Amino acid sequence: MSDAPESPRTAHDLSVLAAWRLLVTPTPRRVRDAIDGDEAGPAPGIRRYSGLLVVIGLLNLSVINVIVASTVPDPVLAVVAALLHLAVIPGLLLAFAVAPPEEINVVELLVLGLGLGMLILVTGGLALALLPVRLVPINVVMWTAGLTLVIAVFAFKRATNWQPPSFGSRADLLCAALVVLVAAGLRLPGLGYSEFQGDETEVILRAVGVVQNLPNAIFYHGKGPGEVVVVATQYGLLGAISEGMARLPFALAGIGGVLAFFVLARRLLGLPGATAGALLLATNGYVVAFSRITQYQSLVLLLGTLALWCAVRWSQSGGRIWPVLAGALAAGAALAHYDALFVLPPIALVAFWRTRWRGLIDFELLAPWRQGALVGAGLLALFFVPYLDSPLFALATGRIEDRVGGGFPHNNLPGIVASATLYLGTMFPLLVAALIVLGAVVGAAGRLMRRPDTPPLRVWLLGLAWAVVPLLFYAVVARKPGTHVHVASSGLLLLAGAGFGALWATVRPRALLAAAPGFNVARVGACAVLAVLLAGGLALVSTYLVPIYLQTTAEIVRANKVNTLPLAWRPPGGLPPKERFGFPYQGGWNAVTALFADGTLRGSYDTNEQIQVTYWYTRGQWRCSAAPRYYLIAENVQDEIETPRRTIQAEYRQIGTVTVAGQPKMRVYERGAATGNAQPAATWAVEDVAAPFQRLGTPRFDPGPWARGVAARDGRLLAVSFGADIDLLGYQVYAEDPRPAGVVRVDLFWLPRVTSDEGHRIDAQVGREPRIGDGSGPACDKTGDDRTWLAGRPFTQRLSIPIAVGAPAGHHPLLVSVSRLGAGGGALTPSGGPATGDALVQIGEIEVHDGSSRTR
Repeated sequence: MSDAPESPRTAHDLSVLAAWRLLVTPTPRRVRDAIDGDEAGPAPGIRRYSGLLVVIGLLNLSVINVIVASTVPDPVLAVVAALLHLAVIPGLLLAFAVAPPEEINVVELLVLGLGLGMLILVTGGLALALLPVRLVPINVVMWTAGLTLVIAVFAFKRATNWQPPSFGSRADLLCAALVVLVAAGLRLPGLGYSEFQGDETEVILRAVGVVQNLPNAIFYHGKGPGEVVVVATQYGLLGAISEGMARLPFALAGIGGVLAFFVLARRLLGLPGATAGALLLATNGYVVAFSRITQYQSLVLLLGTLALWCAVRWSQSGGRIWPVLAGALAAGAALAHYDALFVLPPIALVAFWRTRWRGLIDFELLAPWRQGALVGAGLLALFFVPYLDSPLFALATGRIEDRVGGGFPHNNLPGIVASATLYLGTMFPLLVAALIVLGAVVGAAGRLMRRPDTPPLRVWLLGLAWAVVPLLFYAVVARKPGTHVHVASSGLLLLAGAGFGALWATVRPRALLAAAPGFNVARVGACAVLAVLLAGGLALVSTYLVPIYLQTTAEIVRANKVNTLPLAWRPPGGLPPKERFGFPYQGGWNAVTALFADGTLRGSYDTNEQIQVTYWYTRGQWRCSAAPRYYLIAENVQDEIETPRRTIQAEYRQIGTVTVAGQPKMRVYERGAATGNAQPAATWAVEDVAAPFQRLGTPRFDPGPWARGVAARDGRLLAVSFGADIDLLGYQVYAEDPRPAGVVRVDLFWLPRVTSDEGHRIDAQVGREPRIGDGSGPACDKTGDDRTWLAGRPFTQRLSIPIAVGAPAGHHPLLVSVSRLGAGGGALTPSGGPATGDALVQIGEIEVHDGSSRTR
């Protein structure tokens, strides 16, 4: 009998077919058979089944969560279970399958799994959005379960000899837990309190279009589809959506982004600097705000930071998997927004740490990065290849042109200072600046004195590259920086963490602690003082953050009471009046949803709120500024739209008030002068009338032009040209007030062929001779698109056509004409539509009879 040791078979020898057998029958005997191919005895390479148990446990947990997500009536449990099934469990399985456990610790494995889960959610949701299927629960479950099983096959392949990664030191775990606790404490409480804000409703409406399988719904977004498909996939699985449900994935990504920053900085700075930098990121007002809304920023933070972490791992230990993961994660961040491009310079700098100048000529050394680039390009191609082939790509180029614009260079510093003052307060910038400046001075001295644990110079250069490039772009190049400058904060906080690490190394160097035991007490005391100072600074920061982000009773930012907070400062130009995202606000719109649904409110309305917000909450009810039936006036509206106060006072009466937590937040007025026997105004409390969580399946209401473009789902398609100037694509007619002396509302969908600045006029009428309805008066909206056209950019024109008091019974044509104004103008000759013998085109027919008007 030979004493030579047997050569155990490793997980890499396990075929995919054998791994599938494990998935079907995951028993120890099947493991042995799959690896050894016989039953001759125990396989020497199998000594423990921890990896196998982990994979089986995750698969069972996935099944349990999909059942919970599909059946339980509690919305919180449902959405948590949905996220576990859609993202967290597939991400953990993929991290299990690809990440070398000997090179990372448990915290790094968990945050990598979360990042890969969000990547799977974005790319898998994008694939579903591009497929010709509706996102009903069964389709979403089949798709995501299939993805999870495929990933599980490769996880089983590794499971047979997988060893758990190290837990790291107790200090590492405690600091990571502290970072997560602070981040979650500022992001999760009251997440669903605020109603959707302007940009959020665009995401929600486009997600509705994706769920309904409307063509090109994601292409109308004009930027990366990540935020839309995340909401759409969750919506499709649950069959319902609410503010808190829609925001939870982004809050989870925000918490994960802070933890990803911690593990990145831990590799670069050591534990003290990493903890300080991550706590600062957790209390960064920009990051807090964007973790509390349905927006892309948290996805970019999580995926971009993990991409940089993968680059750092490669620079420290090599390996082919890390550049591939970096490319995939960076591409996932770019699918959320182009702000992800700002992570590429620091990734290139980190790669240079390992390659030096040899990387310019040594193609073999950069081979893993070529693979990573190919993987990233493949993921981007999933969206951008069909998008580039779509005429809607002009929406993206138009958005970029609008944001960047001409006139370089710009001076955006005053706006950036005002925005930072609103989102960050006063103490946060001062604390960060103090740590960077003091740390840079002390760190330079420490490097001269060769003091151990001083953050190296290259980390400072990395932080500068991560911060300066986006800061310069949005301060000088961009025409509308908005809040995008927040992407510079990660680099700045890496510098602040390096500064704290330098200060910590100064008061507690390892050499002195080891050589002078009697001196340790003073050193430890100095470290305690430094930690207390940091905690005190963060506490002062929180005195600003907690009221403006978590306090709902006063809604400080919306009520313009920011200056009443301690240590608040008003910049010379004042706080920005627009682009206020993530702050608590509730105007009572959930009550309006219920009031329209139960018939308490019927007919057209106008309001001082943005149109996309009201479109979502009224589920597409007709909004018209020309003699609407109702005016809904909300308090403390951002970007308020002017309403005719005198007209409301003279021609409308208040019929009700919507309250939130007992406070009046919206007044409802109905057309008609007040009379002596008028009923007293009603009071509707949001808490009492808002509809509870209910599974509705595929949403049926029309998501409007935000998801279907300039076309009507239930309207009529046309192909009428008026000369060579403009085409009428279609129309949709609504009969709001079905009687003579009532009103007919009409949508006309136009595609201009020329650019016109009030050089044309569009007329509509009901009846030829005599007219019984004239639509040449005020339009329903205030966009002015019917007067100012852009060649190639379609628009919707909303008309209000009053029906004459004595309108005769019968069928009357709905006619449209277009005229060119100015010298040489006149009515344009139509072609392609029903012949009328003149410049008028009949696009429909209104049936008027005793007391009603009908559309055909």
